[in-house]
Amino acid sequence: MKGFLRTGTVILTLSFLPYAQAVITIPFKLDESALPIIEVNINGRDGEFMLDSGSQFAFHFTQEFIRQVPNLKYRKEKARSTDLTGQVFLNDQFLFHHVYVNGMSFENVEGVSLSPWGLTLLPDGKRPEQMAIGLGLFRQKVLMMDYQQHTFTVANQLSELDIDQNEWLSLPLTLTDEGIVIEMVQDNKSYKMLLDTGASLSMLWRNNVNGTGNSISCNKIIAEWDNNDCEATQIHIKHASPGKFNVNALVIKGDFDHMEADGVLGTPFLQRHQVLIDFPHHQLMVRSLEPR
Repeated sequence: MKGFLRTGTVILTLSFLPYAQAVITIPFKLDESALPIIEVNINGRDGEFMLDSGSQFAFHFTQEFIRQVPNLKYRKEKARSTDLTGQVFLNDQFLFHHVYVNGMSFENVEGVSLSPWGLTLLPDGKRPEQMAIGLGLFRQKVLMMDYQQHTFTVANQLSELDIDQNEWLSLPLTLTDEGIVIEMVQDNKSYKMLLDTGASLSMLWRNNVNGTGNSISCNKIIAEWDNNDCEATQIHIKHASPGKFNVNALVIKGDFDHMEADGVLGTPFLQRHQVLIDFPHHQLMVRSLEPR
């Protein structure tokens, strides 16, 4: 009789575990700064987040959300990070040994308490105060970003996605402490650009730019801007023919010596290109999209 009771207890316990999804599609909207905002369920708690591929952590939670979400484990040490401006942050750090996001299972992911961060270009610009989901969540997954369909798709394996790989440019997945790097070129000069969904614009640091080749008008990037005290240029993905994989980038003056990267690829690049990050196979795939 005791054996039957034990078996019944196990079955009852397992029945409360959620069924793990192999593929999830998360719709997003762009906020007033052209940053992607998603609504997801994390271990039974709903929240609104910016998806920020420039963050190495899985989560940036407010203190209130940290208190609410189940199965979160605090870590004793603080997490140290730096944003584009060079400002250093020390944040509370936490860990999920196991976490469900919209029914998909993720293991051993780390997060930090939220601090507004980032570079603002406009006088009235504000740093994002939105909770965020970062690149660290997807380290064992495949993440496809489609800005024309306004969806992020996450899969356990590339084979679970319905895509024709012949339509995509395949690149090695280059991961650094700053994020995913895509090598771009202009007039035989190479630039290491960070893929950053948390950047409203694509930008090159002025100190790293040789000359003014392929100069373009700034109002091609921001319609309200003129060319007074403003510089912009065009670059393209290395090992790809110019045209399909062109990027218009602002050339930004400032002190970026703390960064190894030469700039960032932001929302305008993602609006013209589907991007697929295949962590299990260490590859980055890019597909040019026709403008709508």
